[in-house]
Amino acid sequence: MTDPMTPEELQACRERAEAATAGALSVAREDEEHGAITYAVVRGGLTLAFVPEDTRGKWEHSSAKADAAFWASARADVLRLLATIAARDARLEAVRSILAEAGCDCDRDHREDECDDECDHGDPCLGCRIEAAMKGANQ
Repeated sequence: MTDPMTPEELQACRERAEAATAGALSVAREDEEHGAITYAVVRGGLTLAFVPEDTRGKWEHSSAKADAAFWASARADVLRLLATIAARDARLEAVRSILAEAGCDCDRDHREDECDDECDHGDPCLGCRIEAAMKGANQ
């Protein structure tokens, strides 16, 4: 699994995606006279990238069509993923706020990270367990 992005990396990713030219991209197959196949990433009749297909079987994994489709959808997908992350973070923050308002039902006061195996606070309450789980979800 790839390491999660830091907030700074997420912001840089957003800036790159927003700086890219907006608008729908499409993929067009172009059959060449000599038997080659190329997939073109196209916007408004202008070809932005060519992705050649291996029609002779020289490449172990030829995925030109899938690569072109990925490139064509990357900007829109990245922006939607960033919006999904922002919405998730807002929900997590709302839960944190509710936990803070509700207080703690044990002696840990939602500071699970300050306790170790030798701690005498007893078992953590539900609020502390939720808080600990949310810290992992936001990293």
